[in-house]
Amino acid sequence: MSKAGSGQVSGNSEVEQGSPQLGQNLLRTKFYVPPPRSIQVARPRLSNLVDVALERALILVSAPAGYGKTTLVSGWLKDKQIPSAWLSLDVGDNDPIRFLQYLLAALVPLAPGIADETFAMLQGIQPSQYESVVNLLVNELASVSGPFILVLDDFHVIQSEAVLQILTHLLEHMPPGMHIVLLTRTDPPLSLSRLRVRNQLLDIRADQLRFTQDEIASFLSDAMGLSLSENDLSALETRTEGWIAGLQLAALSMQGSQDIHGFVSAFTGSHHYVMDYLAEEVLRLQPQKERNFLLQTSILDRLSGPLCEAVVEADVTSPLDGQALLESLEEKNLFIIPLDDERHWYRYHHLFADVLRKRLEYQYPDLLPGLHRRASRWYEQNGFIAESIQNAITAGDHDRAAGLIEEHGCFLLMSGEVATLLNWTDAVDFQSEVRPWLAIQKAWALALVGDLERVEPTLQIPEKLLAPLERTDEVRTMLGTMAAARAQCATSRGDTRSAAEYARQALELLPDCSSISRSVRSVATSILGDASWFNGDLEEAKRAYGEAIRIGRQANNLHMVIIANINIADILILQGQLHKAADLYAQCLQMAVRPDGQRSPLATNILLSMARLYFEWDRVDEADQYIHQCIDLCRQWGDIGLQAYAHIIRARLGQVRGHPEEAAEAIHTAERLIAEYPDSSYLSSQLKVLLARVWLTQGDLERPSRHIQARGLDAKDEFSLQRALDYDLLLRLLLAQGDYEAVLPMSNRFLEQARKAGLVGLKIEALTLRALAFQGKKENEQALAVLEEALTLAQPEGYVQSFLEKGEAMTRLLCQAQSRQVGGSYAAVLLEKIGTTSAMKQPSMQLLSEPLTAREVEVLKLIQAGCSNQDIADQLFISIPTVKRHISNIYAKLGVKSRTQALAIGKELKIFD
Repeated sequence: MSKAGSGQVSGNSEVEQGSPQLGQNLLRTKFYVPPPRSIQVARPRLSNLVDVALERALILVSAPAGYGKTTLVSGWLKDKQIPSAWLSLDVGDNDPIRFLQYLLAALVPLAPGIADETFAMLQGIQPSQYESVVNLLVNELASVSGPFILVLDDFHVIQSEAVLQILTHLLEHMPPGMHIVLLTRTDPPLSLSRLRVRNQLLDIRADQLRFTQDEIASFLSDAMGLSLSENDLSALETRTEGWIAGLQLAALSMQGSQDIHGFVSAFTGSHHYVMDYLAEEVLRLQPQKERNFLLQTSILDRLSGPLCEAVVEADVTSPLDGQALLESLEEKNLFIIPLDDERHWYRYHHLFADVLRKRLEYQYPDLLPGLHRRASRWYEQNGFIAESIQNAITAGDHDRAAGLIEEHGCFLLMSGEVATLLNWTDAVDFQSEVRPWLAIQKAWALALVGDLERVEPTLQIPEKLLAPLERTDEVRTMLGTMAAARAQCATSRGDTRSAAEYARQALELLPDCSSISRSVRSVATSILGDASWFNGDLEEAKRAYGEAIRIGRQANNLHMVIIANINIADILILQGQLHKAADLYAQCLQMAVRPDGQRSPLATNILLSMARLYFEWDRVDEADQYIHQCIDLCRQWGDIGLQAYAHIIRARLGQVRGHPEEAAEAIHTAERLIAEYPDSSYLSSQLKVLLARVWLTQGDLERPSRHIQARGLDAKDEFSLQRALDYDLLLRLLLAQGDYEAVLPMSNRFLEQARKAGLVGLKIEALTLRALAFQGKKENEQALAVLEEALTLAQPEGYVQSFLEKGEAMTRLLCQAQSRQVGGSYAAVLLEKIGTTSAMKQPSMQLLSEPLTAREVEVLKLIQAGCSNQDIADQLFISIPTVKRHISNIYAKLGVKSRTQALAIGKELKIFD
């Protein structure tokens, strides 16, 4: 076990030494404890309040911006010299893996053993394992001697349910010496009632953080060298409501004022008004050079000396030393915050930056283009391409932005950042008339987001530009990329013949000369795999995807390697190799991470597939975690189609978990998103079928019927695997309508096609539907024989929902299968799963297609009591032939052949309770 560290974590040099597994993606500035002010106001009432923290598990400091939350806690830590770790959160930490990485890294100096044992678990971790990581972390932290503090700053940015669950688990199991401080602008969505009841929660709110009149006087006198009358102090307290951000600005303004009383009387209103007013006063007091610096650098989210020197308008008579000015502003307490120990990077206080930007836009609008243009150049020279492009667009320098997009757009496409690229190409759209690569990249982006109708008109622009040119490698690469884009569109429409033709055309055109051309060759090869898959040749599809992976690796294109591996995993699902698919998905998810540590857009497909897989296994909690991560990532990257798909899965999860309100809300969201998605795509048709299936599970037969009619489907059609979802919906609808005669021949064609193609999941689907149709016809022997084959196929890989979603009719059939030992032990496994649902809690008679009569129940109970036919006849005053008739009816209704089987079914249905 590790030994305890001591002191505060003021940087991450120790973290890097202690945990080389972290890699290079973690920002040191996130572990930096903001330094307390050089001159601080003594606030014993707050110090005494915070001292109670060592008697509480959780300290919640919740107040709007500018109330001194960070200053309070960082100053207290310095005074008490308590071992502590600090983590400043941002939106990216909603990714649970990234959150865990930073959390563990922050705590390594306190418990070095974390680096040895816990970080290794983060490789390829699944949501179900998050708690295991936290358990290991808790075990390591338990070795820390004495109390220690973990501070999570800016916790209001955390909205991820997975991250909130991680923290909840940590709060419930953390060692006695550990105390967590949450600094937040809003109350976190955590269940804190248990901590509050156990007196383990300390609440510090804005009302407690407000400066009193005495504290205001001390602050102005000791920190700012100002002396105010009692009346002015009272007025200032009233105007600012003890808001320290406003007080600090007021003090800066009053330092240069000849009439303090007049100044205090001059402003009223909300915090925003006060901030605007006082910031103007502060700016007025600064030397012209510093005032210009503040305004012009306000366009930057982060500031460094070299960046500021590049951005601020040059003055040949007075050269600018950006680093010196930043340090000077920090010394003056001018709302500037260092982001690292070396003082290389800073940022302005968010409120102050907003005011500066508004002032700049109002006073010097003509400066803005030049400022953003210079920022763009510096960012490009220093490798910040996204920032460079965005600043060029903001500057209105479309020529520069277009050139940067042309140069780097293909790499964005390959990394899956399609929505970002499309926004940029839309911003410089007119440039595509003279820049063929720009138009090609836009066409590809449109194809990938499903806006298929705009692809061909966009491609015609570069086609005209390239027609008269010599077929150089560059021109052939562009033409091949265009052919691949057309292949992608054809695939999205389900036109596999055209897709294959365009893909082959692309491969003929594309030279093996660059990473871009090789990457597109990988794309075209993958599309050939899509065509083979669509046509039912899964082995040829896997071969093509394997070749696409080889070419992708040769091109150093991780994006295509991930896509092709995802496709192979999807085929493994169809072939019934669920566990192999799960392993491959996990590997892909581990790879689908951008250089900055965030998940790439490709992770949306992986998360959706994992949610579907875990849902099939009836591991609904894990499926729910995956689906919410998928939805969050879809929103981040603007993927409407997959977001709609995810909400359909979420609706099914809501139904299974008995949450009808959640299911209804998810269905409504899915319907809205589908309406926004381009209607011409293959995915759009899939989404509509899946949504119709959800309607059907809710007992709504009308809307699925309309969908079937609109699709032109008929039970007598020749079955086509390309439209398996459509025909599966039709079979389910016919079964719900009781048209068993139509279901049987159609499901047989379904089954034959699935067997021929080796599609295990579809075989199980066809078999379960056939079994239910035979049951509906009261042909129980045939029903059980068909069910036995389905159970035999399902057991090795653990199919569950394929049975459970069929409802009470399947429950009755499984009860009969168990009693007659049909399909081995798997019927019992499924019944145990069903036993946790509401179906098994309903009265027993509702589980029979034809309920037993009261007399039949009496007869069955007498059989359980061990009575012979004569005993039953004597007790009920009926003849022996009548007893035999009752027993025959009981056997038929229960689907059994013996007394033993009848008693087993009766027990399952709780008839004897």
